[in-house]
Amino acid sequence: MIAACFMPWAYYDNIHKSFTGFDSLVKDIYTGKMVNYYGRQGVILIPMAGLSLAFHILPYLWAKRVNLPIAAIITALALKNFILFSSAFMGNVPTRQIGLYLVTVAAVANLIAVLFVKVVVKED
Repeated sequence: MIAACFMPWAYYDNIHKSFTGFDSLVKDIYTGKMVNYYGRQGVILIPMAGLSLAFHILPYLWAKRVNLPIAAIITALALKNFILFSSAFMGNVPTRQIGLYLVTVAAVANLIAVLFVKVVVKED
């Protein structure tokens, strides 16, 4: 998921530009300034994916429980980004690129892995 944030997510042929998880700069039609139209979604996804990976590796029960809402938030953000980046922009429907699919599939796979993790509880 981390590498997919740097890949192209959508290509808009009316402005000849590919948007990524960090770059969605377009010229504002009102002010003429360059603005990040969709924001920088990778800034949120990368630290949360790293945190989810760390909690998935930790062998503690509390880490597995904390990881479930984190994975759900990551999946919700990935689905929101899929809808946002694949919708029409200035009257032009974009071409979806591989990064958008990879982020969505990785987020859903992370949620499935967190839901079906095997936890061994030692009883004394």
